Amino acid sequence: MIKNVSLNFSRLIIFTLLFKTICTGYVFAEASSPLKPVESKLTSIFEHSAETINLTETLILISKDWNPTLDEKLLRKEISQLVVLVKNKLKPENTALETVNLLRQVIHQEKGYRYTEQVDERGIPKNDDELFLHGMLKSKLGYCMNLSLLYLMIGDQLGLPLYGVALPNHFFVRYDSGNDRINIETTELGTSYPDSFYENRFGVQFDSKTPFFTHSLNKKKSLGAYLSNVGMVYHKNVRPHKSIFYLKPSTKINPLSIEAHNNLANIYGEIKQPELAISQYKKALEANPNSTPTFFNLAQTYTELSKTDLAIESLLQVIQIEPSFNQARRQLV
Repeated sequence: MIKNVSLNFSRLIIFTLLFKTICTGYVFAEASSPLKPVESKLTSIFEHSAETINLTETLILISKDWNPTLDEKLLRKEISQLVVLVKNKLKPENTALETVNLLRQVIHQEKGYRYTEQVDERGIPKNDDELFLHGMLKSKLGYCMNLSLLYLMIGDQLGLPLYGVALPNHFFVRYDSGNDRINIETTELGTSYPDSFYENRFGVQFDSKTPFFTHSLNKKKSLGAYLSNVGMVYHKNVRPHKSIFYLKPSTKINPLSIEAHNNLANIYGEIKQPELAISQYKKALEANPNSTPTFFNLAQTYTELSKTDLAIESLLQVIQIEPSFNQARRQLV
């Protein structure tokens, strides 16, 4: 017989493109306030089409939002130098591989950009600044997301067929001209791995049926993936409303990104807005109806609202999809 669902189980961690942290007992001092000028500009940009978004200027604005004292001119100067170096080496007759090799040479060999070694146990930079454009440009150290964005900014300005590719807890770049397709692993100095490498490492299939993950993302969708990460940096720094500012457009830009929906849902739960959390969990399940972590977290939210029948229903869904999910079973005994 199924007993009442316990009120004591904790929300299951869902790892995102960056990370998902669980915070309990926080007293949130941050409050909602009118949008600042930078926020207003960003809000407008997030509504632009992929063709009209200036990726470099948008990433600079996001950095300015984090640190208003930044000198924008220095950031633009570094990006311009990278673009010029690549442009001067490119030739119309370059093959796809030659073009990718030029990018590798300039970014990693000549300019020295590489993956940061100062990371936590999950591979996340310990220095928050290195999660942003400005921190990476200053130290030449970054992680998978902003190192990939460096390629995409150059590609954006030079008209190269470069796309972002999202995976669970990872992001890389793909050169895809339609005729030629080359994966670029930015955390390993631009090394090229076949799709099978990522399939084995991250447990996803590179086919059209896989929602969001593995697909070539244009610059707006790549930006949307990054916004989810930015939101979680603010979450890490106990700024939930700022986190929501970035996560909401992330879910709108990439409606099939289960991680963005789950992150937003978890934060809504933390600031005691369970109905909004439920809405986001349901959207995550529309993107992936077999996500057991999402069903599990949805069950907790229903429990917090004393909607025991719905909580039980969600837990049963977990067990039906994944019979070995012991955390769910323990709630039903």
